[in-house]
Amino acid sequence: MGGVMRNEWTRAAWLTAALALLVTGKAIATSESLDELSVMLLIDERSLGSISTEEIESLTSALLAENGIRVVDRKMIRSRIEKDKSLLQMAGDSGGAAALGMQFGADIVLNGTAVAKPSARRIAGSNLRSYEAAVTLRAVRTDDARLLATASDTATVVGLEDVSGSIKALRAAGSKSADTIINKMLRAYEDGVGSVSSDRVTLVFGGVDRLWKLKSVRDSLKGCAMLTGLNQDEYTAGTVTFTAECEQDVSLLAEVLVMSAPKDLGIQVLDTADGKITARIVER
Repeated sequence: MGGVMRNEWTRAAWLTAALALLVTGKAIATSESLDELSVMLLIDERSLGSISTEEIESLTSALLAENGIRVVDRKMIRSRIEKDKSLLQMAGDSGGAAALGMQFGADIVLNGTAVAKPSARRIAGSNLRSYEAAVTLRAVRTDDARLLATASDTATVVGLEDVSGSIKALRAAGSKSADTIINKMLRAYEDGVGSVSSDRVTLVFGGVDRLWKLKSVRDSLKGCAMLTGLNQDEYTAGTVTFTAECEQDVSLLAEVLVMSAPKDLGIQVLDTADGKITARIVER
């Protein structure tokens, strides 16, 4: 209902603006004005696989502020999520993200995932270790749940200590992703366009020989911002097949899935070709 009312108001605002331009030769502000834009950030960030961070949200918030865009109070959002964990799950698809954003008075919800992990071994002959991070972001309009933009990036850095090394990797991947998505989403919002192009991908996972593994894999895929419209097509003899829409190359998707594997499980990618990823789930 709220979305319908917002759309009606938007059309009326544009008609009023057009009339004012014809009569006075001056344009007036409309709901599409970036001066009035409000963005809600909801990024699930994990350093070392399990430690919650706010590196990407802080970085993105600063970039939005530089562009004169208002950001919904992040402390208020986090407080609500602490009381109701289902809110984070709710934002997993465009419709849920839009509905959640409207609760907080946002015009756009910018959500996604970010994860950083150290390599298993240190670099030979030193105390150095490489740290990898993957960041995936997407922007959704709240008035009609249209997907405005997506951005994904990975980074590998070298460090001495796990916490600082992981944060360094997150910042490296996040700075590129945040800059890309902000430029794309503001341009799309201002132009009144939506929905980036996407392709159907097939995801086949072997080694899923327990129901808890199936649930962990399914929940992990639902939380992946690169995927929309996830469906579980088949589950038999320890192999599960999913299909979904993806706006990015499957090779990048595979890299992100490996980096953001479920807790206590690892993902070994066996093949990526023709819109299909074949992988195996292993216990850690």
